[in-house]
Amino acid sequence: MEASACTRGVLYVVACAAPAAADVHTLVGLAREAGWQVHVVTTPMGTGFVDIEKLKQLERMEAADLEHRKFRSPATGG
Repeated sequence: MEASACTRGVLYVVACAAPAAADVHTLVGLAREAGWQVHVVTTPMGTGFVDIEKLKQLERMEAADLEHRKFRSPATGG
């Protein structure tokens, strides 16, 4: 679904190092079906839990939607 008047909004999914992240592709598919524009961001450790290939297989999921960012703790700077 293209970003248009039909889009419900933008959903940013942050996947961390937890077993539930292995099913993030299911959430992305359901959200897209419901009209959401979805972007997935993983924490460094979360990357190992997410099935990137399944996300890429979803309709209209492009590599630009799959981002990896290093999160820093404001308290520790690391």
